[in-house]
Amino acid sequence: MKSLLSALILGLLPAMAQAGDPCPISVNIRDLGAPDWLDRDALLDQLQLQRSWIGITYAHRDDGIELTFIHPDSAAAIAGLKVGDRVSMINETPMTDDDRRNAMFDALGPGDTINFTRVDQPPVSATVGYTDPVPIGLANTFEEEDCRDATLRMVPTTEREAILPLLFNENRGFRCEDAHVALQSLGERYEINEVYFVRGSRRILLTMPYWGTACVDVDALDGENYTASQLRATVYDVINDYVQDRFENP
Repeated sequence: MKSLLSALILGLLPAMAQAGDPCPISVNIRDLGAPDWLDRDALLDQLQLQRSWIGITYAHRDDGIELTFIHPDSAAAIAGLKVGDRVSMINETPMTDDDRRNAMFDALGPGDTINFTRVDQPPVSATVGYTDPVPIGLANTFEEEDCRDATLRMVPTTEREAILPLLFNENRGFRCEDAHVALQSLGERYEINEVYFVRGSRRILLTMPYWGTACVDVDALDGENYTASQLRATVYDVINDYVQDRFENP
């Protein structure tokens, strides 16, 4: 599992960058999951691609990593990990070794045990779960490139209940053309740089308030089609106008 802090180059014209220095441009992926009338676990079980899930976001420290966010209901939350915990080793892998850490995370699968060695606190263990791979993949497409900053968050229940009804029509179909317009009714409650992700039974919706909405078939982001270029193309459809505006009006 790679760090969720990352950046994305979108191939913008060099002349646009001359308008000013907008970096970093923030694009936040917000996972709304699936609507309550759909069986999320059944949807994920049908996917060709499975993604292991621990539920931590972290920052690098001299003695390892410091946990900066614990996703609700994740393996990390169930194990009792807290924001501010400093972790020196996971499964006997030093957190100061970037290559070994990333290889260890990538090798984990659902059901595996993960042991956290914490600084000045007792060790804890968790069982790795699995989650929807697409939101994580969208955030990870921003990695190791310049001038973009991305985070991934599960959306709190109260916010989720306010947003989800605006993304569907009266027949429970995605508003693929104008969901971003519908979200404007929320006013200034939510940041305009947030991209909301929703999984349906046949399609996936991405929408960014004020800027754009895109729907893609589930199969387009599953199995061998789940690639960085495909994920980048999908999110680009939604955020292009926003990014262009940030360059022209930094």
